[in-house]
Amino acid sequence: MLAKYVASVFVGISLVGAKNYDVAVGENGANTFVPDHVSDAVVGDTVTFQFSSFHSAVESTLANPCVRKEGGFDSGQVTSGSFQITINSTEPTWVYCDVGNHCRVGMVFAVNPGNNLATFQAVAQGQAPPTSSGSGTTDTHGSVTGSHTGSHTGQASATSTGATTTSTPGAGFANVERIGAAWSAAGLLGLTAMLF
Repeated sequence: MLAKYVASVFVGISLVGAKNYDVAVGENGANTFVPDHVSDAVVGDTVTFQFSSFHSAVESTLANPCVRKEGGFDSGQVTSGSFQITINSTEPTWVYCDVGNHCRVGMVFAVNPGNNLATFQAVAQGQAPPTSSGSGTTDTHGSVTGSHTGSHTGQASATSTGATTTSTPGAGFANVERIGAAWSAAGLLGLTAMLF
């Protein structure tokens, strides 16, 4: 019984120390995500896409970099503001811009791509994937949730309420923030029960 409460406390604490990674989207009119990847994201971390021109952040797969992943997140085409995703798995998460031909000119981003970043970038641009002698992960089942603040243009897979937009994640996505808060509360209650 004690182990259950201690585990709850540790899980709650680990989510409190989550990192945020800022990604500039389309800065200075360029068709880029800067940086183009994050390699050390863990469960509970967030990635915040900061838009400064007409772009999007849409979840895709390694095999189809310029096609929206079924059930994946989609910021919608926006001109300003931010879109934040919460990492729910350390598996790779693949992202592209679906405005015009932006993906086909290499406007892609990845979370925890392993050895597959160059492959993802090449396939997005219609090139043959580079060959490598190393073995990397090819899993394309990353898990995230997202929210958006800013201006939408066009169609989005989100529900809009004034200036803040929250994405509608697909089936199977967990809301780490709510789960983390519940685990933190359970852990604190368990710790209190152990002390008194």
